[in-house]
Amino acid sequence: DLPTSYDRFFYGVDWGFYPHPAALLCIGQRDDEYYVLEEYYETRNTTGSLAEVIAGDEDGALDGWYDVYGRGPAYCDPSEPANIQEFKNHGINAKKAKNDVEPGIQHVTSLQDRLYVAETCQNLINEFNQYRYQDGHDDVVKENDHAQDGLRYALFSDDSALEGGAVAIEW
Repeated sequence: DLPTSYDRFFYGVDWGFYPHPAALLCIGQRDDEYYVLEEYYETRNTTGSLAEVIAGDEDGALDGWYDVYGRGPAYCDPSEPANIQEFKNHGINAKKAKNDVEPGIQHVTSLQDRLYVAETCQNLINEFNQYRYQDGHDDVVKENDHAQDGLRYALFSDDSALEGGAVAIEW
């Protein structure tokens, strides 16, 4: 069961086109717990169409996650600075994510008892089962990890602590 209110929302973005999908995650935080509420996991998207998932479209005909959940930072794969700028041009609070793989994985792992994933986020759930290290090595196998990367970008890069008096957002 997901909470009905959250302290804040933030987002994780892993760029992709084809054959690798782009993965966007919406994360709600309540106290010291994190809830992955939605995922977008598709191939063949432009940066503008990905921005619409978060910010909605320009004429207001399509609601984005900012409309449904609330504004917050979007921590993006730092390998595409032009995409980050395009997100900013669409009104998204896009930020370059920390991209340190091993410390990022350790950080996400440290949150496992406080991290919940909506059952509708099936690609992320599937990737939890596929994430692995190379046999005999400490290197992560970089396959089937797009949603996992988006999660790592968001959780490892977000260092904002809630200030006292934060307002809960009803959902």
